Amino acid sequence: MSKVSHAQTNRRGITVDGTSRSKLPAFDSNVRFTDFLRMNGAEDGVFAIGDCTATSYAPTAQVASQQGAYLARLFNQLGKRDNLQNRLNELEVEEARVTNEEDKARVAEEVASVRKHLSKIKLRPFHYSHQGSLA
Repeated sequence: MSKVSHAQTNRRGITVDGTSRSKLPAFDSNVRFTDFLRMNGAEDGVFAIGDCTATSYAPTAQVASQQGAYLARLFNQLGKRDNLQNRLNELEVEEARVTNEEDKARVAEEVASVRKHLSKIKLRPFHYSHQGSLA
């Protein structure tokens, strides 16, 4: 925490990107200042959920459960996106090396397919849905 003390000033809990309009870039360039549950002051790979965070959500199991399910889906999407980006990078290198017209057409078609799949991955922010209370 001493490494991110400039971004973590709330004594109640860990602030995340949607809490304080952080300077973290959004995963999706069309979405700004949303709640992806990323810890302020840390790189993209640190997330915080549950009652350890300083958010407007109630510190309940219902919230933490939804946040956990959200992060599982997010990690899955991030993994798919990274795999597709790596494949695209490999194909672009291969495209530059290939001289045969037939192979160039095949690689270009695969590049277009990977780009199409990559464009379909939309990372959405966390939204809590209150399911009611039991007393």
